[in-house]
Amino acid sequence: MASPLGWFDFTRTVALAGFCISVFNLCFAWQSRRLAREQERRRLPRLVPSLINGYFQDNKNVGGRAYAFHVTVTNPTDSNNAIAEADLAITYLTPERTQMTVKLRANGGLPALNFVKDQDTTLAVPVSISAHSAVSGWLRFQVPASLLADVTIESYKLIFTDPHREEASVAPILVVSHHVV
Repeated sequence: MASPLGWFDFTRTVALAGFCISVFNLCFAWQSRRLAREQERRRLPRLVPSLINGYFQDNKNVGGRAYAFHVTVTNPTDSNNAIAEADLAITYLTPERTQMTVKLRANGGLPALNFVKDQDTTLAVPVSISAHSAVSGWLRFQVPASLLADVTIESYKLIFTDPHREEASVAPILVVSHHVV
C-alpha cells in the first residue's frame, strides 16, 4: 500500500533544510565580515586637512617671505591620532627651467611674523587629535630671500604627517599677498 505521503522523502527534506540553513548562515557570515572590515577601516589612522586661508608677505626687514596658512585638521577615525609634522612644499622653476621643490617645517627655523589680523591661534605641532574631533590654527613658514630669488613659483602643498608616517596633504590654489597699509 502506498503511503499518503508518498511525495515526502525524509532524506531529501533533511538535505534541503540543511542547504537552506547553510545559505542563511553564509549570508550572516558575509554581513559580519563586511561589518568587521568597516570597523577596522574606521580604526586606521587618517587625517583630513582643509585650508581656510593662505597669505604671504614679502618682508624686507627680516629678509625673505613669510607665509601663513589657517588650517583645520580632522580625525574622522575611531582611534586617537596626532600631527607629528607639518611642512610646506613649494615647487618652483629656476631660471634654467629646472623644476625644484623645497620643504619647509612649520613654525620652525627663522621666526615668521604675525602679519594677518586674528592670527593669534598658532597650531603648535606636534598636536594630539582625539577620535572624531578636529584642531584648527595658523601655521607659519619663513622662506629666506635667497631661496626665492629669480624663481617662478608653480605650486604650494601643505603636508601633514602623523606618528604612523601616514601623510595627508592639501594644495592651496590661491595664496593671497598681504600688504601692510
